[in-house]
Amino acid sequence: MGNTQLIAGLFIGWLSATPVYAASQAINQKETESVITVTEKDRLNCTGELVNETLRVIYQKDPYKKVHKAREMIQPCADAGDAAAQLALAAVYYKSPDNPLSNEKKALAWAEKAGLQGNAVAQFKYAVALDNSGSLRFKERQPVLRKAFSWYYKAALQGHPEALFQIGKAFRKYSFDSVSAYMWHVLAFDE
Repeated sequence: MGNTQLIAGLFIGWLSATPVYAASQAINQKETESVITVTEKDRLNCTGELVNETLRVIYQKDPYKKVHKAREMIQPCADAGDAAAQLALAAVYYKSPDNPLSNEKKALAWAEKAGLQGNAVAQFKYAVALDNSGSLRFKERQPVLRKAFSWYYKAALQGHPEALFQIGKAFRKYSFDSVSAYMWHVLAFDE
């Protein structure tokens, strides 16, 4: 555990009793020979190469013309439980007027699945999606904001700089605690 995670845990460990999981390991793409392989136990072996290819398909010049192909490429790995693939599938379902597969509920569900595996990027993306969803009335948004804060916190404990910044922003905006807000912003800029 790095200094940032230790300090963050000490300062607001009392805010959440939820366990924090280890981050997903990066895949060395140079060592991968195939994108998807089936192992002896009929489990998919998904590589970072597949995820990157899927994201390239999504974010080309006309991003949503090939979104069906992207979903077909990544769905088996996401179903098999690969966190990076689940996050990529959340991007496939991202809400946009041009996206024929736009489905906010599916996007949130896949991002949450990836986040539950400890993927800090997925935890942050899920928190952002929660933060931007729902009603604009504060009283109706309080449960959603609490949930978003807990996901920002999980990502922040793993050193995700934007999550650290969002935690500081939440302290400044909702609790008016400028000391805590400053501490979180300093941690964010240290990353």
